Amino acid sequence: MGLVLLGIGSRGDLAPLLALAGECRSRGAEVTVVALRDYAGLVGAAGAVHVPVDADVAEAMWHPDSTTRRLMLAQPGLMFLGMTTRMRRAAAQVVEAVERAVRPGDTVVAGLATAGVAVALAPRHPVVLALFAPVLPSDDPAGTVMAAGLAGVRVPGRATRLTSSVGWLMSVEMSGRAGRLMRHRNGAGRGDLIAAEALGLRILLAADPALVPPSSSWPTGVRQTGFWTRSARLHVEESRGGAVPEPGTAAGQQDWSGRLEAFLAAGPAPVYVGFGTCPVADPDADLEKFVRAARLAGVRLVTQPSPGAHPASHLGDDVLVLGEAPHDLVFGEMAAVVHHGGAGTMSTAVRAGVPSAVVPHLGDQGYWGRRVAELGLGPRPVPRARLTTRRLAGLLRTLTGPEAPRMRARALATAAELRTDGVSVAADALLR
Repeated sequence: MGLVLLGIGSRGDLAPLLALAGECRSRGAEVTVVALRDYAGLVGAAGAVHVPVDADVAEAMWHPDSTTRRLMLAQPGLMFLGMTTRMRRAAAQVVEAVERAVRPGDTVVAGLATAGVAVALAPRHPVVLALFAPVLPSDDPAGTVMAAGLAGVRVPGRATRLTSSVGWLMSVEMSGRAGRLMRHRNGAGRGDLIAAEALGLRILLAADPALVPPSSSWPTGVRQTGFWTRSARLHVEESRGGAVPEPGTAAGQQDWSGRLEAFLAAGPAPVYVGFGTCPVADPDADLEKFVRAARLAGVRLVTQPSPGAHPASHLGDDVLVLGEAPHDLVFGEMAAVVHHGGAGTMSTAVRAGVPSAVVPHLGDQGYWGRRVAELGLGPRPVPRARLTTRRLAGLLRTLTGPEAPRMRARALATAAELRTDGVSVAADALLR
């Protein structure tokens, strides 16, 4: 039996599946990963076979026009419409890659972006749906991304059940066209709604109970494993083997860890600000905002700019710009962290035991920001569309001000509760 992991999405969407791939490979399993062609190096570093989807990240996920991206970031409805449209355009490439990857007897592990494909494969293959946030319908606001409520107050019961059910339908329909195309190619017909069927799939929820309390109203077949993470050693090998060039170096090979060590020794613990690979309208303007906000707050800054930024070779002695550097080896050295709220980045920030703040851009990120505030790990989230230099400076002041010791204590206590065997539990479930 082989495992085929459908890792369509951003780097953050792919990372947990690569952790699973590495664990299953260490147990002797044959693992194939279907992922965007940009990520061949990442898949190879996990020891898996890469079957590429013939689209790049921008084509498959984000709109190429900066003005349109700015509008999408300001309006969640436009963001959903834009992402769904681009996923539909990539549907044929996704289906073609899946057909090349899956052999008789293989077990298929699909993410939310390929839920429709998973349902289409379910009659002929064992299929498991991997979720990295609780997008499932639930009555419990803490147990679902789409809880009902306003002004930070969430309402349990029927209202949350309704909003979370609608959110689930919308989420799985993002891959609806690919699923219908797969059905058509297999002679299974078209037009079936995938949502009701998908609820009958086996589901692995790769999120920790310390952050996502189990909900009795989740659908049957859900097993909560804890986060799927890779070791720091693998991260280092990956970043040094396929590094993005470091800014300000001729060959792009300067050791990030040495630069970070020197920066840490030169002054007080800095803060980290970075939004991963989330779409941004102007990466250079973002970097300027990070630097100005840190100086307004009176703190030193470590940042990993968004893709497409062109940082100056030297922004000042109070700023360190890193290229490819693993979060799990950086966050623990920081006084505080401001991030986009992706599930993987969220789990790394909590595990580091430092105060954090979330600037949600899309999807489940608002949920993680809400949980940070509810658990006392940091302030309330500031949506990306509302993030100004002064608001970012305000977050940094809160994270490093009088409330910082209390938030750090809560972060350390929560970190101690996190499971460390999530990927092992998932591998056990799959390989048995």
